[in-house]
Amino acid sequence: MQPGEIFHHSRFYVDRATGEFKGKYLLILAVAAGDVIFRPLTSQPRPEVPECHHGLPYPSFYLGVLGGRLRKQSWVDLTKRADMEVSQLHDEVNVGIAPRSRLLPRWMFASRLVSGLPRSAVFSHN
Repeated sequence: MQPGEIFHHSRFYVDRATGEFKGKYLLILAVAAGDVIFRPLTSQPRPEVPECHHGLPYPSFYLGVLGGRLRKQSWVDLTKRADMEVSQLHDEVNVGIAPRSRLLPRWMFASRLVSGLPRSAVFSHN
């Protein structure tokens, strides 16, 4: 597992109306101290410009159309959520619940990761 990898977690949440498990694509942002820091992808329209949107109602950054099974425009949902243990995701990958889908190109991942940080973490105020 490494930053920039995208997994398709087929049992990410339960649909309240049907009781069925629903899937989400998850982007790994970091792996540290036994935890995986991730954010889900969404195809629900969000602002495309600027690519990184910190406003309400949904902070996100725009990835565009990634190809393969990700044929629609995609955004990384920056809404705060709990991290996942590395061992849990590793087990779910091994049993086929969360197979690896793709790896974002390093340049794309790095630029999007920086855009998702608060301005104070990116720019020095010396």
